[in-house]
Amino acid sequence: MRKFIYIKLRRNRVEARIVGKTKDEVFSAKALSHPRAMAGDFEQLVELYQSIIEHYKTWTDYIFKPDLFIHFVEKSEGGYTNSETKIMKLASEQAGAHFSWLCLDAYGPFRS
Repeated sequence: MRKFIYIKLRRNRVEARIVGKTKDEVFSAKALSHPRAMAGDFEQLVELYQSIIEHYKTWTDYIFKPDLFIHFVEKSEGGYTNSETKIMKLASEQAGAHFSWLCLDAYGPFRS
Protein backbone atom coordinates (compact mmCIF):
# COMPACT_ATOMS: atom_id res chain seq x y z
CA MET A 1 0.00 0.00 0.00
CA ARG A 2 1.43 3.34 -1.06
CA LYS A 3 1.68 6.03 1.61
CA PHE A 4 0.14 9.46 0.93
CA ILE A 5 1.93 12.36 2.68
CA TYR A 6 0.18 15.74 2.83
CA ILE A 7 2.64 18.66 3.04
CA LYS A 8 1.54 22.24 3.79
CA LEU A 9 4.16 24.80 2.76
CA ARG A 10 4.36 28.04 4.73
CA ARG A 11 7.06 30.67 4.94
CA ASN A 12 9.98 29.20 7.02
CA ARG A 13 8.10 26.06 8.08
CA VAL A 14 6.32 23.00 6.81
CA GLU A 15 3.50 20.94 8.30
CA ALA A 16 3.25 17.32 7.19
CA ARG A 17 1.23 14.20 7.98
CA ILE A 18 0.20 10.88 6.56
CA VAL A 19 -3.37 11.29 5.35
CA GLY A 20 -5.80 9.46 7.60
CA LYS A 21 -3.15 8.16 10.01
CA THR A 22 -1.16 10.89 11.76
CA LYS A 23 -1.60 14.48 12.94
CA ASP A 24 0.30 17.47 11.53
CA GLU A 25 3.94 17.71 12.56
CA VAL A 26 5.97 20.88 12.06
CA PHE A 27 9.33 20.87 10.30
CA SER A 28 11.54 23.96 10.11
CA ALA A 29 12.48 24.85 6.57
CA LYS A 30 15.30 27.22 5.73
CA ALA A 31 14.68 26.28 2.08
CA LEU A 32 11.45 28.30 2.23
CA SER A 33 12.93 31.49 3.68
CA HIS A 34 13.72 33.37 0.47
CA PRO A 35 12.17 36.89 0.57
CA ARG A 36 10.92 36.99 -3.06
CA ALA A 37 10.25 33.36 -3.97
CA MET A 38 8.77 30.34 -2.24
CA ALA A 39 12.02 28.38 -2.49
CA GLY A 40 15.46 29.90 -2.61
CA ASP A 41 17.73 26.85 -2.96
CA PHE A 42 16.80 23.73 -4.89
CA GLU A 43 19.20 21.43 -3.00
CA GLN A 44 17.84 22.57 0.39
CA LEU A 45 14.33 21.90 -0.89
CA VAL A 46 15.28 18.35 -1.91
CA GLU A 47 16.81 17.80 1.54
CA LEU A 48 13.62 19.09 3.17
CA TYR A 49 11.45 16.65 1.23
CA GLN A 50 13.93 13.83 1.94
CA SER A 51 13.77 14.53 5.68
CA ILE A 52 9.95 14.45 5.62
CA ILE A 53 9.90 11.19 3.66
CA GLU A 54 12.52 9.68 6.03
CA HIS A 55 10.51 10.79 9.07
CA TYR A 56 7.50 8.74 7.95
CA LYS A 57 9.46 5.87 6.38
CA THR A 58 8.61 2.25 7.16
CA TRP A 59 9.85 -0.98 5.61
CA THR A 60 7.11 -0.91 2.95
CA ASP A 61 8.54 2.34 1.55
CA TYR A 62 11.48 0.37 0.17
CA ILE A 63 8.97 -1.32 -2.14
CA PHE A 64 6.36 1.44 -2.60
CA LYS A 65 7.62 5.02 -2.71
CA PRO A 66 5.22 7.50 -1.06
CA ASP A 67 3.03 9.96 -2.96
CA LEU A 68 3.14 13.61 -1.88
CA PHE A 69 0.39 16.21 -1.94
CA ILE A 70 2.07 19.62 -1.69
CA HIS A 71 -0.20 22.47 -0.61
CA PHE A 72 0.93 26.10 -0.99
CA VAL A 73 -0.95 27.57 1.99
CA GLU A 74 0.29 31.15 1.81
CA LYS A 75 -0.41 33.20 -1.27
CA SER A 76 2.32 35.21 -2.93
CA GLU A 77 1.63 38.72 -4.17
CA GLY A 78 1.57 37.95 -7.88
CA GLY A 79 0.82 34.26 -7.55
CA TYR A 80 3.31 31.47 -8.07
CA THR A 81 5.20 31.26 -11.32
CA ASN A 82 5.28 28.18 -13.48
CA SER A 83 8.99 27.83 -12.64
CA GLU A 84 8.34 27.77 -8.89
CA THR A 85 5.70 25.07 -9.14
CA LYS A 86 7.88 23.01 -11.49
CA ILE A 87 10.81 23.28 -9.05
CA MET A 88 8.61 22.10 -6.16
CA LYS A 89 7.44 19.09 -8.16
CA LEU A 90 10.91 18.16 -9.42
CA ALA A 91 12.46 18.50 -5.96
CA SER A 92 9.86 16.19 -4.42
CA GLU A 93 10.39 13.52 -7.06
CA GLN A 94 14.17 13.80 -6.77
CA ALA A 95 13.81 13.38 -2.99
CA GLY A 96 12.21 9.96 -3.47
CA ALA A 97 8.49 10.49 -3.98
CA HIS A 98 6.66 8.25 -6.43
CA PHE A 99 4.44 11.11 -7.60
CA SER A 100 3.50 14.55 -6.33
CA TRP A 101 0.46 16.77 -6.72
CA LEU A 102 0.46 20.53 -6.19
CA CYS A 103 -2.40 22.57 -4.73
CA LEU A 104 -2.20 26.35 -5.14
CA ASP A 105 -5.58 27.00 -3.49
CA ALA A 106 -5.49 28.60 -0.02
CA TYR A 107 -8.02 26.08 1.26
CA GLY A 108 -6.65 22.57 0.88
CA PRO A 109 -8.67 19.43 0.29
CA PHE A 110 -7.73 17.66 3.53
CA ARG A 111 -8.96 18.92 6.89
CA SER A 112 -7.60 17.69 10.20
